[in-house]
Amino acid sequence: MRPPEEGKSKSSACTKVGSLDEEMTPLDDLPPQTKNKKRKKRYESVRRTSYRFGLRESLEGEDFNLYWTDTSVTLDRLVGIKPYQKVNHFPGMMEVCRKDMLARNLNRMAKRFPKDYSFFPHTWCLPADYSDFQAYARAKRHKTFICKPDSGSQGKGIFLVKSAREVPHGEHIICQLYIAKPLIIDGYKFDLRIYVLVTSCDPFHIFIYKEGLARFCTSEYCQPAKTNMLVRSFLRVVPSAGLMEEHQKVITFLQDILAIAK
Repeated sequence: MRPPEEGKSKSSACTKVGSLDEEMTPLDDLPPQTKNKKRKKRYESVRRTSYRFGLRESLEGEDFNLYWTDTSVTLDRLVGIKPYQKVNHFPGMMEVCRKDMLARNLNRMAKRFPKDYSFFPHTWCLPADYSDFQAYARAKRHKTFICKPDSGSQGKGIFLVKSAREVPHGEHIICQLYIAKPLIIDGYKFDLRIYVLVTSCDPFHIFIYKEGLARFCTSEYCQPAKTNMLVRSFLRVVPSAGLMEEHQKVITFLQDILAIAK
């Protein structure tokens, strides 16, 4: 995107939004020349914020200030970045964003700093760590393990097992020791989401949103047993009427950060 043309300006900035592969409904605050075009569903909040700051989507090959993508950034892309251009990903983010890579890195750090990295349960990357996982499972027959696809998301493909024999052979899966007695509220399991914006690694700049999001299960928690181990879906999020309002607060927060960065 580059700014909507209101006369010829020498300081025209531009923003490029990448990986736009789904249709999107028009936005009321977009320029007239943009409203009539077919839009994309992805990055609606990014486009809305960009246009409010006077930016417009650029064409392929045009100069840009911001490159927005939901995939990892290649080294070739970063080598050609100019001082005034920004990308919404840091190099090597896949090392912490993918379950398998994060697990391997945490295990490496736990070997070097066992006291500092004792906050996560025993984790195995299958099939590479199958022998170690099998030995542990045999020694701890009363334990339960949670298995997840190595690159999955949204809770898909998660299941619990009691022994290594129950894990499909050869599949790329992350297995962890299941926390059978978790922290619960009024009998319900939950998780917390904190919104963080990292604008720089060196020097390290991080912005933490003052509010977070809590997701609760729709049924009371019970410890794993033969009677409930066949259930493969463990987390069902209750839709919240105030969720969109909270989402808008986050968007406003990001807009404030962009204003500061300007």
